Amino acid sequence: MARVGLSFSDRSEISTASKAGWSVRRIARHLGRCPSVISRELHRNSTKTRGYQAVTADVRAQRRRARPQQRKVAGDPVLQARVDADLAASWTPNEIAGRLRLEATDPTVERMANSPDARGRTVSGEAIYQYIYAIPKGELARKGIFLQSKRTKRRPRTTGRTRGGPIVGMVPIAERGEDAAQRRVPGHWEGDLIIGKNGTSCAATLVERMSGFTGLLALPTETLPRKHANPIKRLTALAHALAADGLVPDAGQLAHERLHGVLNGLAAQHPKELAKAQEAVLTVAGGTVRGHHGLRTDDTWSEDADDRAIQEAYRHGARNITPDVARTYIDHLAEDADDEDVLRDAHVRVAALAMLPQTRPKLDEAADALSAEWLSLEISRGCGLGGWT
Repeated sequence: MARVGLSFSDRSEISTASKAGWSVRRIARHLGRCPSVISRELHRNSTKTRGYQAVTADVRAQRRRARPQQRKVAGDPVLQARVDADLAASWTPNEIAGRLRLEATDPTVERMANSPDARGRTVSGEAIYQYIYAIPKGELARKGIFLQSKRTKRRPRTTGRTRGGPIVGMVPIAERGEDAAQRRVPGHWEGDLIIGKNGTSCAATLVERMSGFTGLLALPTETLPRKHANPIKRLTALAHALAADGLVPDAGQLAHERLHGVLNGLAAQHPKELAKAQEAVLTVAGGTVRGHHGLRTDDTWSEDADDRAIQEAYRHGARNITPDVARTYIDHLAEDADDEDVLRDAHVRVAALAMLPQTRPKLDEAADALSAEWLSLEISRGCGLGGWT
């Protein structure tokens, strides 16, 4: 049987039942869940002052599901210093993990020479491997970290990848101007893309039509173009590749900050439309149709939206501006995740912004512009640092 996570509706039921004094097992029977699932949910997402709140719990669950997450080793300076020192001394990750467990459980065991004090911390060998594979190659070399297998990335589970789609926005050679075709006027450049075996690598080429000067530059990891790609998803993939290759540190954060600025600008430029959209999110409208002996009456009504309706509007809006942008914009708006009112206002704002017709085109435009800016920057670096052949 497939494992199904708790939905916002389930969390609303848990919140109502817990406030009514129901036991964990009674809530589990009511929802058709295991008692351990309900117990774990209440333990993870209850606050000291307000208890279990459905919106707070749902936001925390979304943040825990978000990827990438900060690794255990990278998030602990003491543990990171110990792991870096032992890796530089040619210890394997499993040897380091075993030694840390031994030192933590047996006080008589002394540290190895040149190994910082771990202060009783332990970590698994897999966590150390994940820490190593997340570090760019250049930083690994500077730290003197080399695995015995000589690998800097995890071995792929598949033998190869299928080739991606054609170049997006490609202009055929037959459509070039007469000056460029005759090679008489300098300054006309011809670009192309070389895709390696199984589509696992690619390189960009630029040829000056008159002189024949050719530039060749390897592109970042996994940035092969995809046909009809979503501009925001294309930007996210490019940001992850540039950050993984160490070309643009914190590229993912920079990309989301640029998109957050677009959303802030739209809110400032269209305050009336935004206020109207927020009112629509906070109001649930309905109607009643009655018929009797050929007579028909229509009654319309409206009422304030509850948390479930607001969450449904937020999810619909998140699909429009992509879930990743919606989640990080919620974090940008609501720094205190335990404040129920702030979180509610942030969800309403995201849902309302997604309803504006200008929002998605502006986000796509900003994503395409930043992608082009980063790719142009890398080509310029290749020219200036002698990376061309």
